[in-house]
Amino acid sequence: MPKTIHPPLLPIKKNEIADNQSVGMDGDGAKMEILVYISHLKARPLRLHYWIPGALCIVALALPGRAQNLHFGLKAGVPMTEYYETGFLFPTPSAPGGVQYSAATRRWTAGPTFEWRIQYGLGVEVDVLYKRTGYVHDEHFSGPTEIRTLVYDVKKGSSWDIPMTLKYRFARTRRFFLAGGYVLRHIGPVRARGSMTDTVVVDSQRITNTTAIDTAEPSELKGDRNFSGLTVGGGIEFRRGRLGLLPEFRYTGWVTNITTAGNALRLNPNQAEFLLGFLF
Repeated sequence: MPKTIHPPLLPIKKNEIADNQSVGMDGDGAKMEILVYISHLKARPLRLHYWIPGALCIVALALPGRAQNLHFGLKAGVPMTEYYETGFLFPTPSAPGGVQYSAATRRWTAGPTFEWRIQYGLGVEVDVLYKRTGYVHDEHFSGPTEIRTLVYDVKKGSSWDIPMTLKYRFARTRRFFLAGGYVLRHIGPVRARGSMTDTVVVDSQRITNTTAIDTAEPSELKGDRNFSGLTVGGGIEFRRGRLGLLPEFRYTGWVTNITTAGNALRLNPNQAEFLLGFLF
């Protein structure tokens, strides 16, 4: 009889099957596949921000198709808190000066929204909300032979929030709702413009040089630009024919945050916003 060949489930490396070679030599190809697959999973740690969105999708898709009802529309709103939490890095005695950040307020957010209405008042909602973001960065350093001033007019860019929530409509009216779930944020692209002025003392004379700065990689955001948080909200739905109008208050607490600027520049850990949805 021809020998049956079982293709591997995922690409693997040789060292991933080293511990299971003796078990898989009994000729049972399916058993070998399972052992290889388990070894492959052990070598790759699970990441929470990958599994929570996937779990929400599985909940929606696992239910009977006749119970699913897909709606889509637009959502716009007004942030009630600042995007960034800013401050000042104090100077040290050996290097007088300091670094200061201040937030540039952007008061709107908008994007598409999608909702699967399942049954028993439950639904799964996914939004893609766009925001403009910006902050000002001033830095001053003074030493025995050098004075450096770094000034950015504004560092501005785009921000994308993707909330994935489980929504519940109360049984009696189906109008009032509560929602809660997980949210991902990506910052980018970003552009920073400014100037750096260096003044150096040479033979009792001051020499000043000014350099223009234009970069898409500001130092505060050179690390990970993806952040995660938990969100809860509630509101009411008004219906007229196929159009639904949904005013909503939403709170988001950020679990991960910017770490490259100390505590002088961070995402506001407590974010509140008012949103208005138009759902078809």
